[in-house]
Amino acid sequence: MAVPADMAELEERCWALAGERMVAEPMATVLANAGPLATRLLSAFVDDPEVPVATFFAEDAADVRDVLAPEGWATVAEAFLRWAGHSLERDDRWVAAVDGIDQAPPLDPKAFPAWLMRHGVRRRLTDPLKNAEPLGADPRVRFDLHQMGSRTIEDALEGRLSVRDRDALRDAARSYLSWAAGRLRLRRAREEYWNRDLEPKVLRDAAARLKALLQMLDRRDARAVPVPLGDAVFAPSADGFSLELRVERQQAWRGSVTVSIHLLEMEAGGVALHRGGGAAGDDGLVRLCAEHAMDAICDDEHELHAGFRAILDRPRWAHLLADLEREVEPWAPTGPFEEDERLIWRIGERDGVVFVEAALQKRKKRSGWTRGRGVDQQQLASRALDMDPRDQAVLRALDDRFGRGGSDGEALLALVGHPRVVSADRSTVPVRVRRRGLDVRFEEVRSDLHLAFRVGDQTFTPSALRDIELDRGHVAFFEPSGDVVTVAEVPPPIWTLIDVWERWSTGLPPAADDALLALLDRLPDAVGRELPPRLRGEAIAADPRLVARLEPLPGGGLATTLLARPLPGGPVQPPGEGPIHLLGVLDAR
Repeated sequence: MAVPADMAELEERCWALAGERMVAEPMATVLANAGPLATRLLSAFVDDPEVPVATFFAEDAADVRDVLAPEGWATVAEAFLRWAGHSLERDDRWVAAVDGIDQAPPLDPKAFPAWLMRHGVRRRLTDPLKNAEPLGADPRVRFDLHQMGSRTIEDALEGRLSVRDRDALRDAARSYLSWAAGRLRLRRAREEYWNRDLEPKVLRDAAARLKALLQMLDRRDARAVPVPLGDAVFAPSADGFSLELRVERQQAWRGSVTVSIHLLEMEAGGVALHRGGGAAGDDGLVRLCAEHAMDAICDDEHELHAGFRAILDRPRWAHLLADLEREVEPWAPTGPFEEDERLIWRIGERDGVVFVEAALQKRKKRSGWTRGRGVDQQQLASRALDMDPRDQAVLRALDDRFGRGGSDGEALLALVGHPRVVSADRSTVPVRVRRRGLDVRFEEVRSDLHLAFRVGDQTFTPSALRDIELDRGHVAFFEPSGDVVTVAEVPPPIWTLIDVWERWSTGLPPAADDALLALLDRLPDAVGRELPPRLRGEAIAADPRLVARLEPLPGGGLATTLLARPLPGGPVQPPGEGPIHLLGVLDAR
C-alpha cells in the first residue's frame, strides 16, 4: 500500500481502520507504538499527549506533511497506520491458497460486510482461528495460530487478541476467508461438470471411483485444508497413473508431504492411495488431491485431462504387458567376483599346524591364474549369498557367526572334494583333502599296553596327536606326498583319555585287560579300537553292504544318504571315512 499523499488522506485511512478509537484513545497510544524516529518527529507537533487522536488531526496539523522530508513523513504515517491496525507493508503478508480467490477481503470496515455477503462466507467468521495456521506469513505466526485454541476468525479481524503481532494474525484470517470464498465458488462450479454424463465409459468408471473416495472422506468428516499456493504442486506421477499432491510444509514440526491418488487401482475406499513423508491421517490433503483428480477427469479443457484420458483408454492388460517388458530384464546372473577372478582356498602349515585361508586369483592374459592375494573372511561375508554353496560351507566354518569362533577343522571337512584347493606355498599345486576316521590302538611292549592312535595310514603317540591338533575337535596333517591333507574328527573323550594317560606315564599289565575293555566301551561309536592279539577276540570281515538312510523333507519327498555299517548292529559311517577297526559283541562273541 502506498504512503498517504497528505494529512487528509492519512486521517481518512485512520478513521476507516480505527473508527471510534480515533475519539476514545489519546495520542499517547500512537507514540507508544511508534518507533524512535517517529516518536521524536511527532513530539515536535504534540503538545499534550492526552488529547484524542481525532483532536490532533482537527487542530492545525496540516503543515506536518509540508515540514517533514519524504522519509520522515513515511515514518510518521506508518506510526499512525500501525496504531489504527494496518501497516504500509501488510498487503505483502496476505498468503494466497490453493483454490482460493485472487484477492483478500478489503481492509475498509465499511466494505468488509458487503464482501462477506457477496462471497457467501459470513458464517466462516466463527471458524476456529487455528484453521488458518497454514496461511501464516512466517513460522512464528503459524506457531501463534496453532496455539489459538477456541479463538475465532472474527476475533482476529476485530483485534480482540492479546498477542505480540495482532496484524499478522488478522492477515492470516483474511487469507483464510479468501480461501473459503474460493472453495465455495469452486463447489458451485463443480456441481455442474462433476455430475454430467461422461463418455467414454472409462472416464465414468474413474469418476465413480473418485466419488466413492470422496464419499468415504465425507463419512470421516474429512474437510479440505488451506494450503499455500506456493507450497503445493499438483503433477502426474512418474508412471503417469497417479495424481500427486506434493506439499512443502514449513512448520518445524511437520515436514514435506506427498499424497498420491492412483486412477486405475481400486480398493475399498474407491481409489488406491499413497501417503508419504508424514501424511498419515491428513485426510484434508487427500480430499484436496481427489477433487483435483475429479477436475482433471471431468473437465475436457483441464491441462491433465488428455494425459489421464490416454492412460484410462488403454486396456489394463496393455499396462501389465508394458510393465513386464520394462521391469522383467533378461536374467544375467552375476557372481560374487569379477569375471576374471575366482576364489580359491589355500592350505599350508605354520609351526607344524595345518591352516586354511581364502585368496582371490586373477586370470592371466595368456593362460593360467596368478598366485592370488589373501582376502579376509569378513570381506567375503558380504558376498556369501552369491557364492558357490561349497564355498559358503567353508566360509561358515571359518567365520562362525554364533559366537563360537572359526574352526580350521570344520573348514577342512568342508573342503573334502572341493575343486579349488591349492598349496599355500605353491599355488600351482592342487591339494586334495580327505577325511579319515580315528582309531584308538594299543601297542604291547613287554606285556604292558601303551596308548597310540591311527589316522588313515599314519600312527601317532598321544603327544604327536597333540602336535597336529587344529582345535579340540579335529586333527589334520599333510601326507608325505605333500599334495594330500588328511583330517579327522576327535571327540572330547579322546582328549580326556590322553590327558589322563599322560598324567601317569605308564602302561597297563594283563591284569587290567578286563577293566580296559570296559573303559573302551565308553568311547563314542565313531572311534575305532585297534587291540593287540590278546584282547582282539575273533576277527571277522566287514559287512560290504551299503545302508540307505531315508529322511522326510519338510516340503515332501525323501532325502537319501548312503552309509556303511561294517559291524552288524554297530554304528554307521560314511563309506571310506570311518575307523579301520571296530570292537563289538556279535552273537555272544
